[in-house]
Amino acid sequence: MTATTSFFWPRKGDWKASERALFGTLMSLTTKEIVQIWDQVSLDVQRQLALSKSVKIVGLGTFAVCTQEQRMGRKGRWLIQRPVFQLSNVVRKILHLTSAKRTVPDSTPAVLLDYATIALETSHPLDAVEHCVNETVMYLSRCISNGLNVDFVLRDMGILLVRQKKVKMRFYEKFLLSLDVMGNFKEVLVNVSLT
Repeated sequence: MTATTSFFWPRKGDWKASERALFGTLMSLTTKEIVQIWDQVSLDVQRQLALSKSVKIVGLGTFAVCTQEQRMGRKGRWLIQRPVFQLSNVVRKILHLTSAKRTVPDSTPAVLLDYATIALETSHPLDAVEHCVNETVMYLSRCISNGLNVDFVLRDMGILLVRQKKVKMRFYEKFLLSLDVMGNFKEVLVNVSLT
């Protein structure tokens, strides 16, 4: 049986000597500072998605907006735009994870996180922001490899869920509606369950 826990930041005294070397930046930041950085990561992803770009977080995966046709019984078909998360293939293979077979369209330009803007908005040095993101992703991978179930919250976007090696990104309804430039998504939400 695996433990179910929300993702949490270990307290400074919880780190083992070997982990202190791997997660130096996470150890030097407070929980509040780490959350502040990840809140800005989430805002950067949202900004890029609103510009129809996909965003790659190295070691985690790629976020994008896809146009999808949704059938609605007798009412016909609706085109909707919805966000998708594609787990990194390397992470999936190394950690033996499964996830939905959502693929990011090749036509969508992919960008990396804008670390400089995140650093500016959080008043943290650029290298601290980059290391915080990278170490968090490494720590997340370590938790998953140790059999923990994880809930990783991306502010105003949704929750990345890992349950018994199955990965699913649950987007918040408000975020789904914010990306609906065609105006069809609300109608579809009322009539069809999208998972």
